[in-house]
Amino acid sequence: MDGLIPVPRKLSSAGAEALWRAFGETIGLEALRAAYGPYWPRPAMPDEMVLVFEAAVRWDRSCQQPGASDPMAWGSARPDPVDPVVWIATGVWPQYQRAGLVGRIRDALMARARARWPERLLMASVLKSNTPHLERLRRQTPSGWREVGYRDVPAPGEVFFAFQAPPSMSSAAVAMHSGGSKAALP
Repeated sequence: MDGLIPVPRKLSSAGAEALWRAFGETIGLEALRAAYGPYWPRPAMPDEMVLVFEAAVRWDRSCQQPGASDPMAWGSARPDPVDPVVWIATGVWPQYQRAGLVGRIRDALMARARARWPERLLMASVLKSNTPHLERLRRQTPSGWREVGYRDVPAPGEVFFAFQAPPSMSSAAVAMHSGGSKAALP
């Protein structure tokens, strides 16, 4: 990933939906639904914050122009309509997986979510059918996150994780506390 700079950009609802369709086409619809649920790709929800992290190639000296950009990953922060919770989700394009990128994406997303919804608890869920990710997350849970429960119905069920930071914790402290890019998540 030399020469690549992950640059976040906020997307409109239509942009988020197009991004998720492209992500599904890249990893395959079956894999997308096994990882995120049978309703994916889904519409963006009201007040949902979706960021795309693009690979902005550094200046190309051979042609004296900036390089091209393409998506590396995405992150979503969706406030629950009933409970004081913000649901966090991330995805990384296959060619950028296993490089520690998801930790940086999660940290940037968490910092923005905490700034926008400081009174809400940050949570994530992992489908039980997403076995490799769930096992990795249980083995190497990022600092501040902990497994808080599960549900079995509807199948395949899911496991819930919550980030426990005091409501007064600053966005910078949240990013530092969550372990940075050292977390080995997909």
